[in-house]
Amino acid sequence: LPLACLISSKVLCVHGGIGDGAWRLADILTITRPLQEDQFMDPTKYWINSILWSDPIEDDDAHHQETFGVHESPRGSKGTSFGWDVTKTFCARNGLSLIVRSHQSKQDSLGF
Repeated sequence: LPLACLISSKVLCVHGGIGDGAWRLADILTITRPLQEDQFMDPTKYWINSILWSDPIEDDDAHHQETFGVHESPRGSKGTSFGWDVTKTFCARNGLSLIVRSHQSKQDSLGF
């Protein structure tokens, strides 16, 4: 399966998220397929785990509306939780309009 899909050069679809957002779309092209365990363990490719396991912070929850940046994931060390500001910066740096996260649906909502 692909790690990510770019639609019309403006929409990025990923399994989990973007983590700290410090990587670029071009980095995905550097991944040797099929993925091997050593790629997951390579500290210079930490962003692969981010694509698979990071989660956005739910900013429609009043408790999290003022939460910015990157935080430890409550699910463990492989991923992070990231704020809307990380998403906005990542999209601007990579010329994107939208990121679609396919890992989890949002209960009772479209979740945009």
